Amino acid sequence: SHVANSQNANTNTVENEQSVSILEAKTFMESGDFKRAIEVLINARDNGEDTFENSELLAKSYQERIAHVGMFKKRGLAVKMRKAMEHSVELKPEDIQARENLFRFHLKAPGVVGGSKEKARALVKGMLGLNPAKSYLYEAMIKQAEKDRNAALSNLDKALALEPENIDALILKGNVQIEEKAYVAAIQTFETCTSFHPENMACFYLIGKASQVGDIQVPKGIEALETFISVGYDSAALVAHAHYRLGELYARTGEAEKAKTNYQMAISINGLKKAKSALGKLE
Repeated sequence: SHVANSQNANTNTVENEQSVSILEAKTFMESGDFKRAIEVLINARDNGEDTFENSELLAKSYQERIAHVGMFKKRGLAVKMRKAMEHSVELKPEDIQARENLFRFHLKAPGVVGGSKEKARALVKGMLGLNPAKSYLYEAMIKQAEKDRNAALSNLDKALALEPENIDALILKGNVQIEEKAYVAAIQTFETCTSFHPENMACFYLIGKASQVGDIQVPKGIEALETFISVGYDSAALVAHAHYRLGELYARTGEAEKAKTNYQMAISINGLKKAKSALGKLE
């Protein structure tokens, strides 16, 4: 057993040495320096550390970096992100999350960077052992991307008949209802979401969004956004938008000071242009 232990120790050491670059990349990612994270990961990959984890972190770093560069650079980074996602699927074809990430890319990205609804469909066909609810959800996502909202809602209702608490289906259904300007129905869908998943703050944010965009049930919208902001969320952009929407709702109820405070918060978080414009009109 002593020999086996020493062999294990050697194997672990090699793995730990290999993952130094992963740890370094994660440190850069945590500090928001995605450019450096990308450099570290590419260097590691080119020096023989062509692993699934490396590829996944590379895709994530490209995705985050896209948000911080000008339009000219976005296209090139999007292509690199797609290639990293494709590589992840090649390295681990059975990984559902890797396939889903690439699937979402193909639905959202324009053709100029390689986005393709046909490839999205092909990825779903390649997912083994999908349960029926998930199949309906993926089909709904494709239909929404194709702007066929009736077909999207039909598939979502089938998914929710099988899994009434499916959070992805509830959120997508509410968002499609917002697109359809069915704001009352959207709020009901998001309230169903908060009743099943009171810990999920995204649904509270979306109640506020539907209230603000549809200009309905303003007190309910204010309460939902106050809840979202007080609990906190890991996306600064979404928190900024929550303050902006809350400011809009307070402006409608005539509470100008509360509106100003929220617009200023949105501006201080990430300089949200819509909030600057709204604040200018108030002042």
